[in-house]
Amino acid sequence: MHGIPVKSKAVTSIGYDSAGQRLEIRFRDGRVYEYRDVPADVHRQFLTAASKGLYFNQIIRRRFSYVRSREATLS
Repeated sequence: MHGIPVKSKAVTSIGYDSAGQRLEIRFRDGRVYEYRDVPADVHRQFLTAASKGLYFNQIIRRRFSYVRSREATLS
């Protein structure tokens, strides 16, 4: 999954697999999470949000199931 670098105090890059509706987020502290069943419009809105951290906390964090990646898989 290809990650797109973003300007954010919390997030360094965002990747998305449209076929599997998987959203991969790399945080500044190195943690990488994969969120499942994320619609494409949520991904697009996340990329364009003025505050990635706020969007993540309000829209993504408690709404979608996730797994924490042991390795960073975004490029």
